Amino acid sequence: MDPIRLPVEGPGGFRGALAHTAFRNIWFSQLAAQLADKFLLFSLIILAYQISGGSTSVAVTLLAYTVPAVLFAPPAGVIADRVNRKQIMLWCNIGRAAVVALIP
Repeated sequence: MDPIRLPVEGPGGFRGALAHTAFRNIWFSQLAAQLADKFLLFSLIILAYQISGGSTSVAVTLLAYTVPAVLFAPPAGVIADRVNRKQIMLWCNIGRAAVVALIP
């Protein structure tokens, strides 16, 4: 059985996806949020090492950063399937900013 081929409007692939303004806005905002998150992790690792001078505090920092993601990923996936994804991204980034603001 042959698959049905529908005509594609405009360029395909990644360039075609970026041609859509709404997708481009979400994609670049999520890119910025992920970059900020990785810079935060790097900064926390350096801060933990400078404060204690040992690798144990760096390991604890990495665990504190990673374990919640592992524990909350399954229920978060269920919620993400049922709720508006833009709202989830917005509130997650707001929550992340609030937690970062608490760091002295």
